[in-house]
Amino acid sequence: MKKITPVSLILGIILHAVFILLCFLIYGFSAAPTGYEEAIGIILLMGLCLFLNAFVLIALALRTPNFYIRIGTIVCAVVNFGFLAFVFIFPIIILLSAVYIFWSYAMVYERKSITAGAIISTLCSCLSVLALYNSLFIPVFIPAFFISFLIFYISLAIGKIHTVPDKEEVVLKLEKIDRKTALEFLGVKRETPENITALFNKYEPLLLGKMSPRCVYKGYSLADCPVPLDGDDINEHLENCGGVILFAVTLGLAADELFRNAEASNMSGAVVLDALASAATEQLCDSAETEIKRKYKNVTTRYSPGYGDFPLSIQENLLSALDAKKQIGLYATSDGLLMPRKSVTAVIGIKN
Repeated sequence: MKKITPVSLILGIILHAVFILLCFLIYGFSAAPTGYEEAIGIILLMGLCLFLNAFVLIALALRTPNFYIRIGTIVCAVVNFGFLAFVFIFPIIILLSAVYIFWSYAMVYERKSITAGAIISTLCSCLSVLALYNSLFIPVFIPAFFISFLIFYISLAIGKIHTVPDKEEVVLKLEKIDRKTALEFLGVKRETPENITALFNKYEPLLLGKMSPRCVYKGYSLADCPVPLDGDDINEHLENCGGVILFAVTLGLAADELFRNAEASNMSGAVVLDALASAATEQLCDSAETEIKRKYKNVTTRYSPGYGDFPLSIQENLLSALDAKKQIGLYATSDGLLMPRKSVTAVIGIKN
């Protein structure tokens, strides 16, 4: 899993540290500017830092999948850009938008280090407010405000925020079902009998027209995974992994309706339809896995609950972590069976 530690974030950390140092080297610990030129100098220096900081915020906004964080960081960046034009109005707005960003990241990513960074950064920002319009402006407001951003940038780096979206919903497409795989599900290992070919020709276009395949997946560090990864087999599968991807694929409820109609009218057709649906589900899982590999690079193959000693009882936790019922209409019964029927959940390891 790649972390958000791009050049822009490193630049942000260095920028804030250098800025604080420059403030004290140039102006010392004086309570306020002693003259017009000194006041202009501190405003220009702070404006330059805010201008560059806006680019850091925009870079972070583009790397998070969360809509509210993006909006908050863009708003804060715009406020940063506008500082020089409204130097006496914008500081309090900058502080409020910064605090919004701190807590947005903390709530979305739920990392202890990010939450700690949000708390400390907020306290620093509150300290800044106390000194905003009085003689403590330079020795308190400027260092406290920029220290708050510095702390928060570091907490993001420690918190292992991914450059790829943590959560992705994928709408899958399938134009043709692999009949060889369908034959394997039927247990046919020789040349396809004519009656099965006829049923394939009848039911394949019906299934392709009815199903609405969808997938959702989400990445976690191994320590933060909300699903209990119990069992020797899954632990062996995740050996040398630092993270996991939970994912789920479904053909949708319309496919289930097609099965029920076939079972009522033509049992042979229902068996063939079931095999076609199972083959289609496998193909879609392969497509989703290919997409995941493209984004996360070094990953394991998928491993589903029910394999080996990896218990089916974790289905509910896994689907809850993915918010699968809301996202793709997938849920589990009390017995751990997936509904719609032609659905798959799995765990993929992200190697160190």
